[in-house]
Amino acid sequence: MSCTGGLGKRLVACLRWGTLSLLLLFLCHFTFPAPDFAPPLDIDLKLSGTFGELRSNHFHAGIDLKSPDGKVGTPVYAAADGFVHRIKVKGGGYGQALYISHGNGYSTVYAHLDDFTEGLSDYVRKEQYRLKSFQVNLFPAHDMFPVKKGELIGHMGNSGHSYGPHLHFEVRRFGIPVNPLQYIPVPDETRPVFRKLYFHWFNPSKTPLRREKSPLLPTPDDTLEVAGGLMGLSVYTYDPQNGGNNKNGIYQLKMYLDEDIIFHSIYDKVPFSKTRYANAHMDYAFKKEENVKPYALYRLPGNALDLYQKMEDNGFFIPGKEAQLVRLVAEDYNGNTNELRFYLRRKEKREVQNSSPFHYLVPHHTEKSIQKGPLTVQFPKGALYHDLHFSLDENEGSFVIGNPLVPLHKYIGLEYALTDEQCSDQLFLAHCAENNKIYNAGGEIKADRLVASVRQFGKFSLEVDSVPPQIELLSWSKQNEKLKGKWKISDNFPAIGKAKDLDFEARLDDYWTLLRYDAKTGSLQWEETCTKGKHLLEIVVTDDRGNENRFEKSFSI
Repeated sequence: MSCTGGLGKRLVACLRWGTLSLLLLFLCHFTFPAPDFAPPLDIDLKLSGTFGELRSNHFHAGIDLKSPDGKVGTPVYAAADGFVHRIKVKGGGYGQALYISHGNGYSTVYAHLDDFTEGLSDYVRKEQYRLKSFQVNLFPAHDMFPVKKGELIGHMGNSGHSYGPHLHFEVRRFGIPVNPLQYIPVPDETRPVFRKLYFHWFNPSKTPLRREKSPLLPTPDDTLEVAGGLMGLSVYTYDPQNGGNNKNGIYQLKMYLDEDIIFHSIYDKVPFSKTRYANAHMDYAFKKEENVKPYALYRLPGNALDLYQKMEDNGFFIPGKEAQLVRLVAEDYNGNTNELRFYLRRKEKREVQNSSPFHYLVPHHTEKSIQKGPLTVQFPKGALYHDLHFSLDENEGSFVIGNPLVPLHKYIGLEYALTDEQCSDQLFLAHCAENNKIYNAGGEIKADRLVASVRQFGKFSLEVDSVPPQIELLSWSKQNEKLKGKWKISDNFPAIGKAKDLDFEARLDDYWTLLRYDAKTGSLQWEETCTKGKHLLEIVVTDDRGNENRFEKSFSI
């Protein structure tokens, strides 16, 4: 790109600021021609996931294209000319993923692949052995793997955190995910549906006070009576798409109060730096309670998303004494719409008050430190989406910290003052979940304190882990010189947050050998061709607290 004239001067000015984010923001204000993208699959395209869809703690960054037969193996093709600029392999997340650069700031991502083409696979395996790691994040030279539009690059799979064969496909512009349906049309004549409606009340600072679920989905003739005061709505709506049962995300959502539009969200792009704000964009409390993901039709004070088109008081309103018409309009990318209509009026003038007891008021826009007994809780600026009525209770050595129905955007710090008897390398911060299962939230002993970080509220305590992880042999086969094995590995206290996942390593006759890991099943797979003679395979698995278990198997060829 030539940096001459006004464009060049502004680019130089951006560079002087010294921030990549500012440069990307600058570039995105200019129009660069997009490649002529082709579908990455040569089948009738059907969606099992849409761009901007609400996922657990994030927005979906692409579209999910269904397997035509429910199996892995469907060929995957490059969507446009370019070169492979990144290859990432890990047991969770995107599993086996390819990243192709196309010029003008555009790139595409192909995730959850079952395999790559031969040249790519050979390169990845060589690098895994060089780095002695199954998990790799590789950036090959630009001239190593050029690709043409429609060229085979791999096959659809189920690797990583995928729960059924599909292709996760992304289009990125200067590194920011944009809606692939702008470039890859997918037929759809099925309109979105509405399923549930919720009410929320707030104080003038937008701190939540109370919430209710509408017992029935209202009809156009219904008049709903609600308590007075500042309130907002949330709604569970989804788009079924053609030929599928998936409850996919919508493209646009609007709320009208009488004839005024007071809320409008649209899902064209969501930067990775802001994807966790999905917890503020969804109705997080009802998501946790009902296992659905309702859209909040209001913008909390700490929500920094840019996907809102028009906001009248950020979607908050005070119901009137006279009935007002409420219209919620959901639309998919193909323009199919559905509308939920009803009337709303205040049944009493008295405003909702906070009926739940709390100990502290924690602001969302500043730091806050709270101490109770041996525990200190440190809230950084921006950890919350709104000011919080916060409680901290101690009960028989455990602390109940906040309300699990409230999301955290950033990690908060927990520091426990320890006695001499408690100091141990195997001491960890334990999170007791709602099902009473204990998780390892990590922690590090510094002098006489255990210092940890968590990104969820709930019940926490200090525990000791001296139990090694488990290694279970699931299968073993030998065919001539080819050996195959499969194991399941697990730990008594699964890791969450910043605690380390299980670490594993295998050695064949004292040489590092590759184990493939599937995080969703906790399984290790090994396949190797061995020379004639006696051999020894050793697998060592280590947990977050350094507890180690070992598997050994001798065999002959």
